[in-house]
Amino acid sequence: MTDSGIDQQSVQTWLVDKFAMRLEVPAEQIDVNMQFSDFNLASVEALLLAGELEKWLNVEMQPTSMWYFPTIHELSNHIVDDLLSH
Repeated sequence: MTDSGIDQQSVQTWLVDKFAMRLEVPAEQIDVNMQFSDFNLASVEALLLAGELEKWLNVEMQPTSMWYFPTIHELSNHIVDDLLSH
């Protein structure tokens, strides 16, 4: 857990909820190990999600983060381990 009280699970849950809302499916249908590209989410949608995530966490993310960490699980780990722990 980071100083902000945000942990990997809370970031992962936030991402799952946002993906489910945008894809109009129940959160239970979102596989956290599925590649972002397999969700058929437009790149504009991915950028909007990244922007919302930055606002929520109050951190700056690299635009390529979703490509270097291409699953919800990997991205949430990166955010907590690399962005929020400093």
